[in-house]
Amino acid sequence: MKLEKGVIRVTRDEAEATRFAAFDRAVKQGRLYTQQGITREKLCELMGVDRTTFSRIIRKYSGCQNMNDYLNQKRLRYAEQLLRQYPNYTINAIMQDSGFATKSTFTQLFKKVYGMTPSEFRNKT
Repeated sequence: MKLEKGVIRVTRDEAEATRFAAFDRAVKQGRLYTQQGITREKLCELMGVDRTTFSRIIRKYSGCQNMNDYLNQKRLRYAEQLLRQYPNYTINAIMQDSGFATKSTFTQLFKKVYGMTPSEFRNKT
């Protein structure tokens, strides 16, 4: 933020950081990552930016390479929470509730991040 002739100017980085924080909060609160059909257009609209700006902001402020990585990161954290809280839920139910479309994708990404399958994770907790 800069003060120029009595006017406060916000830098692009500051504006984008604020925009991403509000967007990230909305995604978490609305659990938008659980919607299997969520589109880039819908998320761009929520953030209030075009596709190019959206991609840049996601990369810069989420630490993820793209929208899919961002959503999958949220889905995996939610799946981890469900695995801990609901030991009687099936792996398929957790996969679906977390927003994953296929069990193979869910298992592959879970293993990549946690070093074990969802079933193995559940058995360890």
